[in-house]
Parts: sequence; structure tokens; C-alpha cells
Amino acid sequence: MEEEIKDFFNRIVETLFPSGVTCFLCGEEVWDDKHVLCNMCEKEVKFPSKFCLRCGTPLHSLADYCLTCKNNKRYFAMARAPLVYKDKVAGAIKRFKYENKRYMAKYFAKFMAEEFERNKNEIGEIDFLIPVPLHEEKEKERGFNQSKLLADELSKMIGIPVLDGNLIRVKNTQTQTELSYKERQENLEKAFKVLNWREIKGKRIVLIDDVLTTGSTLSHCAHVLSNSGAAAVYALTAATTDSEREDD
Repeated sequence: MEEEIKDFFNRIVETLFPSGVTCFLCGEEVWDDKHVLCNMCEKEVKFPSKFCLRCGTPLHSLADYCLTCKNNKRYFAMARAPLVYKDKVAGAIKRFKYENKRYMAKYFAKFMAEEFERNKNEIGEIDFLIPVPLHEEKEKERGFNQSKLLADELSKMIGIPVLDGNLIRVKNTQTQTELSYKERQENLEKAFKVLNWREIKGKRIVLIDDVLTTGSTLSHCAHVLSNSGAAAVYALTAATTDSEREDD
């Protein structure tokens, strides 16, 4: 009887204060699994209050727009991200993409869902989430499309359906990591295609991707969707890099 009572109270404690719940950024055990972040990481991922009104990247000046948005045409109406791509966040996204940590999609999607809610009034009603596509060869090599995983998890949270397979990548572009903004533009030329414009015409769309760097990929996707009749195209990513890049 004593063992049963002890076991009963242990189950209560485990329910209220679950053990084995770890911070998905650093691996430390946490007591609050709301975001599955420890207190230290919670402070580190706090998003800056000043950001570009168009692409959402952090700003370190009094300007309203980053240099890239000032100097280049954007085809998405607005882009937002809840996290900044640096330090632990950058490491987590790399593990997610390149080490097959697919389960991390749900954690990033939680932050993205909150960011979507924060901007819901400005964005308005949305018909579809569309993940940025990978070329079929790259997706086969990786085994999954990280943007599709994020879109699927986000869809469960905010109740907006995912439209996958209509926007495709027809050009297997080289990795964009080390390319300048101009080189990215050239690399992405005619890289994307809409298969069925009837599904797109008149629709309000949010593009989903893991990281916004210069925004070239999202802008090219938005351009193709707009040319297919989309009423509005927004973008939401898990993270964004710092906006103050002189080479953009």
C-alpha cells in the first residue's frame, strides 16, 4: 500500500514537473516545456525590438528598412521570423537540416506560430502555406524538405492548409551560403515554376522556409506566385540573419 501511494505521488510530481524534458537548443534539463527552452537560452533568443518593416531582419540604426530592402525590389509583401540566425539558433537549424533532426521542426514551428499570431492583423486572411521547394535531387539526397516539415507542423497549430507540389524548383541551384545578393539573384534566375496557376490565382499565401538570409529565394518564389495570379504573398521563416550586411 505504501509503495502504491508513493508511486501515485511520483506520477503527480512527474506530471507537474516532468523530468527528461531538455532544452532543444543546448540540451539542459528544463522545468517549463512551453517552448522547451532553458532560462539562459530563452534570454539569448529574444528578438530585437527594431527590425526592417519589409523583411523583418534586425536593425541597428534608426532606419525603417535594411539596406537590401532599400536597394532592391522585393516581391513578397512582408517577411517575418521569430528567431535570429546566430549562435545556438544557427547550430540548432544546422542540426535540423543536415543531421536529420526532423523532430526539431515542431519546436521551430511553435515560435513561427507565435510570430504569425503577432502579425495576423497586418497579414489578414491566408488561404495556403507554401513551403519553399527543394530540387528533387537535393531532396532525395537529404531525405526531406525542411521547409515542408515546418509548414506541416505550423499548419497543425494555426489551421491553415499546406499547398505542396504546385510551386516547384526546376533548377538545381548551387548552395547559396557564400554568395552575395547579386550572385544569389543570378543563381536563382528561372529556378522556380508554378504547375497549376488556377490553384494560385486570387489566393493569399504565406511562403515557409527555415532561414531568411538576403531574402532572394523568398522573393523569387513570391515573384513566380504573383505572376501566376496570387493576390498577396507573405513569408515566414524560423530565423533570419542580421540585416546589416554591406555586401547585400
